[in-house]
Amino acid sequence: MSWRTKLNSALIVATLLCAPMATAQTVPPIADPKLGPADRATPPTPEPRPRAEEPAPAPAPTPAPSTGAKPPAGARLIGLDEFRKLFIGKTVTFHLANGAPWGLEYYDPNGRRAIFRHLDGRCLDGHWEKRGDYYCFFYRDRPSCWLTYRIGDRIEVLAKDGERQKIVKIESNRPISCAPEAVSQLPRFSPPVKGRHHG
Repeated sequence: MSWRTKLNSALIVATLLCAPMATAQTVPPIADPKLGPADRATPPTPEPRPRAEEPAPAPAPTPAPSTGAKPPAGARLIGLDEFRKLFIGKTVTFHLANGAPWGLEYYDPNGRRAIFRHLDGRCLDGHWEKRGDYYCFFYRDRPSCWLTYRIGDRIEVLAKDGERQKIVKIESNRPISCAPEAVSQLPRFSPPVKGRHHG
């Protein structure tokens, strides 16, 4: 081998040893021809997990319907002072709304005692008290409450269930006479006579 051939071989080897190593290149992704520019953009950030729905507010409570019957238009309720002046120490005669006689009631002047006399002469012994707008009567421990009012020149009473009675007479110095068999001698829960007493 001539010296020139050896020189050329040495130069080639030196060139190969001294040449810098090739830098690795990143191969660009192959674009999908079916996707547009927007589709090839960075994927969107996932939306946060939705919160649990808050319970709907409870509806406003419906006002409770008013209890008790209403007196007729133009009626004026009778207050306690007027009630005492009208009835205490007197005997009151009641008729039903249809005009049929119903009974008598006596208001004792010494306290709140009341005595109701049915048409057949039987009497109920009890007491009365005022509760709100109502006058409540307790006969045999069973309360019965009534509105007492003026309507024109009349005085009427109205129960909570709508039963209406008329006061047709108020008498002084008229004691009530009862049947020989007093109510206190009757069985405690004996059936009442047909209808209902004012108390």
